[in-house]
Amino acid sequence: MSSSSFSLVSQNLAPIMPFIEPTQPIELPLIFEFQSSNQNQSSFKNHIHSNSKFNPIQSNHIQTQDSLDHESGNTSEEEAMLERTRMDLERKLGELAKLKKQLAQTEKRERELASRIVA
Repeated sequence: MSSSSFSLVSQNLAPIMPFIEPTQPIELPLIFEFQSSNQNQSSFKNHIHSNSKFNPIQSNHIQTQDSLDHESGNTSEEEAMLERTRMDLERKLGELAKLKKQLAQTEKRERELASRIVA
């Protein structure tokens, strides 16, 4: 590749834009905590159920405990966590949309300034 074709290629590359820092850090810890807690609960229950094949009394106790867990409100705790996570994600999506808008405005301004330099 000759040096003149190299300069043409480099001119067609998108300009490097400055990083726009978000107003708040973008983190998703609740999702990862929820996923790991569900995995831990399911693996624990699978382990108990696999061991309960040898002990029918323990199996009955586990089934009763499972039904009590659902009646006691564990599902409402999970629903509350899901609702908090949903609201947090909606807020972060709003921040992302705002950042995208800022980026578009910055790119537009950069193009305007670049056209003035050429002229």
